[in-house]
Amino acid sequence: MNIESKVIELAAEQVGLRASAVNMDTAFYDIGYDSLDNVELIMMLEMEYDIEIDDPDMETITTVRQAVEHVTKAIAG
Repeated sequence: MNIESKVIELAAEQVGLRASAVNMDTAFYDIGYDSLDNVELIMMLEMEYDIEIDDPDMETITTVRQAVEHVTKAIAG
């Protein structure tokens, strides 16, 4: 599974939606995320990809696209 698909899957799962309801341009607040949901998603991504996303960066991740970009960047080193 590619990064985009995995982020979409995890983001949807976090709030009980089907992955088909989420796309790259989905803003997390549009699908019912609160700050705790956002932190939990970041933690799942860190565990899934064995990466670390700094706290200041966490606050800037508000869309699926931004999450995918951060994960891709962290994997690339």
